[in-house]
Amino acid sequence: MSNEYLFFDTAVRDRFLRFLAEQGIDGGVRADEIAGFIVETPDGLAEERQEAIEQEYDRLLDAQREAVDARDESPGHDRMGVSITLSDGQPCLVRIPGALGRRLCSVLTLEEIHDLVTTIARCVERPTAGPLCRDP
Repeated sequence: MSNEYLFFDTAVRDRFLRFLAEQGIDGGVRADEIAGFIVETPDGLAEERQEAIEQEYDRLLDAQREAVDARDESPGHDRMGVSITLSDGQPCLVRIPGALGRRLCSVLTLEEIHDLVTTIARCVERPTAGPLCRDP
């Protein structure tokens, strides 16, 4: 089992990889199934090393968010988009307010967010009457 870190920006990913290299830690990179890149670090690192990695990851993401916010201060652009396909085959972009999107990303993977939005869309397209325990 390894630890995984998600990046959408290659420059930020590369800064994280340089940090790992400076710490003598190998970081593997692979494309994420939905978007971006996953950087993997070995499991079993000492707790203080793992904590340092987590702090650097958080620092880089905060810096990236601040840079994006500084570039685009318009609240109308603070959105997360989730692309889904409706049951009739029509593509659809579900727009989620930025604060909610950031909160979702802090606890769910992109795949889990996509699954959640798709499930909600299916339930809206085909509502199920009756008790909650009834399958849609």
